[in-house]
Amino acid sequence: MLLLLVIVKQGKPFIYKITTSNRRLIKQVKRRKASSDHFTDPLPCEIDNHGDTTCFGKNFRVISFTSEVCSVSPYLSEYDSVTDIPICIAATAVDLDSGETIILEFGQGLWFGDRLNHSLINPNQCRAYGIQVCDDPTDPNRDIGVELPRNYFLPFTMRGTTCYFKSRSPDVEELESCRTFQVSDANHWDPTDEIFISTVERGHNPVCVCLKCVCLNCLKCVHLITILTDYREARCRS
Repeated sequence: MLLLLVIVKQGKPFIYKITTSNRRLIKQVKRRKASSDHFTDPLPCEIDNHGDTTCFGKNFRVISFTSEVCSVSPYLSEYDSVTDIPICIAATAVDLDSGETIILEFGQGLWFGDRLNHSLINPNQCRAYGIQVCDDPTDPNRDIGVELPRNYFLPFTMRGTTCYFKSRSPDVEELESCRTFQVSDANHWDPTDEIFISTVERGHNPVCVCLKCVCLNCLKCVHLITILTDYREARCRS
């Protein structure tokens, strides 16, 4: 089951506090082709620490659907339930300040499409794949944003207490020609399996440990990062 809180702002639905528990397989999936029409204006991708799964809105484009679906139940009783929310791989285009357009490809997300005017990015889903995400604006040692391979960095913007970046639905040519970064696992994401343990000892910085990989999000000691980098990359990509 998937629980959500729906809040209507200026006549538009916003979805918050996503949690998932059970996913189910279905024997047949209607493979929907990507529409030739796509929304080209940039929209926010909000970093959502309340959610345990990324939610794709109209600034994403489906790459492929899996055979898994979720049932969606409203957090508030006055909203009706929604069944069979598909789980898919989807991509979004980011126009960097340098003028380059890059593609971010996310796996195992919930497809809402045109029903959602922004997308919700679960940072731990990216961290479990080995992608470093900093959404702490008070961290004196790191800028808020996503560290991508090949020394690419995607900065976040703050709106109140919310971190976000803007992106748009890519066209077919951009999907084929632009540099693409895979930022979450395409084949597996079970929030109940990915357990992050935070240990705080006096005189030491917090260290986050994932059962499947080492997450360096909270590490601020350069020496420790150097020691653990090879191990983390080996476990995350295995």
